[in-house]
Amino acid sequence: MLVSFVTYVRDSVDATEPVSRLAQTVAAHVTWQLEQAEVASAYAATVGMKALLTDLSDEHQTKLIGIQREYMRDLRSTLAAGRASGKFEYSDEGVAAYAIVTMCEYVHVWFKPDGRMTVGQVTRQMVNLALRSVGADEEAAGGRFSGTVSGALAASASG
Repeated sequence: MLVSFVTYVRDSVDATEPVSRLAQTVAAHVTWQLEQAEVASAYAATVGMKALLTDLSDEHQTKLIGIQREYMRDLRSTLAAGRASGKFEYSDEGVAAYAIVTMCEYVHVWFKPDGRMTVGQVTRQMVNLALRSVGADEEAAGGRFSGTVSGALAASASG
């Protein structure tokens, strides 16, 4: 589950500029959570809880923690690049990274596929919230969303 998620996000992100890269990362994260809601719920209910990690073998714990850390390293790197370029402003990189991940990670809990908003609409709002949380906005990202994420965001404009 976690490997397919991280692969999806990585494959969806091709920007090098920090604002666009963060926008693509958040869009991919949210889109995957909503399009794979059953898988996301299962992950959150089992592996997502730190206490349950102890039930896994040492090998699985190490692998899972490594994948999670790698994802966070990528996000923190994007945040650091944005801050260094003057495009992001935040007080603590770790807090900013965990706030963004937490916001994205649990969107499947409250999203209703037959509700008033589409996946694309929710994704766009989550991207805006994440960008604003670090002092940027969607306009600064230049609408740079790729792959499936692009399709989801385009659908929000017509849906």
